[in-house]
Amino acid sequence: MTAKDRWRIIYMEYLSNPENPPMLRTEMIRNVLKTSKTTFYRNFTPDDADKMDAEALELRRAAVASRSVHVDEALYKRCLVGDAQAIKLWYQRLEGWSERQVVAVQDVSEDDLRRHAQAKGYDVERYLETYRRAKHQLSTRQGAGKAN
Repeated sequence: MTAKDRWRIIYMEYLSNPENPPMLRTEMIRNVLKTSKTTFYRNFTPDDADKMDAEALELRRAAVASRSVHVDEALYKRCLVGDAQAIKLWYQRLEGWSERQVVAVQDVSEDDLRRHAQAKGYDVERYLETYRRAKHQLSTRQGAGKAN
């Protein structure tokens, strides 16, 4: 087993255990994996680490799912006595209701963005990279929303 495999197992076991307090990634690397940030990122890309975080969160939620019954029961009791915030939360959870506003984003060509960045005196490549990252994140979120 490689060091990378061991670190992945330790990382996942720690984060997925609901008894462990949450930590920033840099604290995890230093205190749990007992290695440096440089060594960690030689073995894992930030995207790899994000994926491990997401996977561990799923496992952590599954581990506490049975406890959620008690939370749901307490919330339901608050609703029955007329607690407006509890009623609002109840409908948000059960019916997927949200106060979130959806804003339409117009797709812009990279040529237009390049011209805009040049006109404003921005670093063009950095500006375009920021746009690409934001566009990717938006499409990822929209894809995840459609799956639910």
